[in-house]
Amino acid sequence: MIGYDQVLAICRSDPESAARMLCELSRELDALRKEIAALQAENATLRERVQTLEERIAKDSHNSHKPPSSDGLAKPKPKSLRPPSNRPSGGQPGHTGHTLHMVENPDRTVRHTVERCTGCGVCVDECPVLAITLVRHVARVDAARCTGCGQCVEACPSGAISLA
Repeated sequence: MIGYDQVLAICRSDPESAARMLCELSRELDALRKEIAALQAENATLRERVQTLEERIAKDSHNSHKPPSSDGLAKPKPKSLRPPSNRPSGGQPGHTGHTLHMVENPDRTVRHTVERCTGCGVCVDECPVLAITLVRHVARVDAARCTGCGQCVEACPSGAISLA
């Protein structure tokens, strides 16, 4: 940037070049002002566009005429209507519970013959204690977890599971 003293020196030594320089600077200033005005107008239109897009994104089936199926997968978590209490969660103090523990000699065992298993997985879905898993498309029974309820026997379409 040129200082005041330098401008005075140029004006005294060569007034014609100083006038040319002032005219050139004036043209540059006008061009910059026009560019600033154009950028401000573009900025205003872009701000309006962003606002309308944000408003459109914020709409869902709760605050517009859109159907619930248009909400997508981002659904709000369900809110419990039950008021919070001061009590701790869990069972009653002193209650022993009914957990089944592993024993060395179980009352019942379940035999699973691999030759007849088709790997359909129906028995896995029916087992209430999750004692059956599919390993390489063949059902395996965890005898330690099995309670012998018989639901898997009834559900197996190939008859591959039997209570022994």
